[in-house]
Amino acid sequence: MSSMSAPTSPFSLAPGTKARGWLPVSHRPGGGEVAIPWMAIRGAADGPVLAVNGSVHGDEYEGGEAIRELWAELDPASLRGTWIGVPAVNVAAYEMASRVSPLDGLNLNRVFPGDATPTLSGMVARRYFHEIVARSAAVLDLHSGGNPLSMLPLVAYSEVSPASLALAEQTGLDVLWRMPPAWSGSLCVAASAAGVPTVTPEIGNDGRLDATATALMRDVVVNVMRGLGLLEAREGTASPRRRRVVRGSYIPAPVGGLFQPAVRLGDEVKRGQHVATIRDVFGDVVERVAAPVDGLVCSYRTIPPVMPGDQTVLVGEVVEER
Repeated sequence: MSSMSAPTSPFSLAPGTKARGWLPVSHRPGGGEVAIPWMAIRGAADGPVLAVNGSVHGDEYEGGEAIRELWAELDPASLRGTWIGVPAVNVAAYEMASRVSPLDGLNLNRVFPGDATPTLSGMVARRYFHEIVARSAAVLDLHSGGNPLSMLPLVAYSEVSPASLALAEQTGLDVLWRMPPAWSGSLCVAASAAGVPTVTPEIGNDGRLDATATALMRDVVVNVMRGLGLLEAREGTASPRRRRVVRGSYIPAPVGGLFQPAVRLGDEVKRGQHVATIRDVFGDVVERVAAPVDGLVCSYRTIPPVMPGDQTVLVGEVVEER
């Protein structure tokens, strides 16, 4: 019978139990607590620790929903090892449907492991990184497009870690994005550099709680659980027919205006091809955004108003087929 008590740590559960709790971080100026929620299951048999988190960006919800559903459904008796789900790492941003924290204006996924950031976002990053991530065998950092972006389902990994590439392959997704090294403050890059295989599945769009995206996110988590041995492997599981590794980053908007994509997610485009238009308030075209490489349209902006430097379109250059 599963326990519903709340131990002080997800690592303190008895074998064959599940529980929920909070990791305290600090307090707001008015006295309200800043804390990180966790939902853990310890299997009846020993095995690895898998951490799965959502809402590092507060406007991305499918990952947290997949975590809640799986925690409710998974039977500790069938689990080997420990499964830790964190449905919302960045609770303050989650409450505001915001990509950045309203407490200090920072993007949490640019400050990991948090040791160089003295504000509340840094404190949240440090607490999660050192208390859970560093003690795990692998981490799934679940993301989606959030309010500003539409994404082709893909999984990002850090090229500094061959083990993270192997973990990305276990997700079952057919587009693997080699994350730009410049994103050193992301959880994926920071954890991989610290020796913890970590990947970032990107599934879901437009800041919604989409049932189809949530179901695919669940499949990704279960695939990895089977790959790591937390769940019994299923015979005959089909791998993607065509798995592509892409690299690249978003094209920054050179001017402000009204953004409109001219391509669809998954389109294959050529270098120099028109992929988006930016128009002024009168409707005149002020910029035609072109693909910087031959590649795959992996993501584009959803919100029409765009400022100089904002993300527009991500064309992933296919560097490998696996």
